[in-house]
Amino acid sequence: MDLKDDKTIRGRDSHRKFCSLYVQLSRIKSLDRLHLFQCVQMSDLNFQPHPDMLAEMSRLQTLQEQTLEKWEAELQIGS
Repeated sequence: MDLKDDKTIRGRDSHRKFCSLYVQLSRIKSLDRLHLFQCVQMSDLNFQPHPDMLAEMSRLQTLQEQTLEKWEAELQIGS
């Protein structure tokens, strides 16, 4: 697995790097099968998703909470 940040690659903003790392790391099923090509520093992993993605994730979290509250209220009324 190659997690090292390659600064020579153009057109890869922080969001794209974040997504690439997320995909690579989410496919790992066991650490005993993990092999890194190079030493990795925290600066190689310090990327963030696009602000729009964070806003959407927050919106969906709020929607989930509201939905669960309504379901729980309906269950209490029906009991």
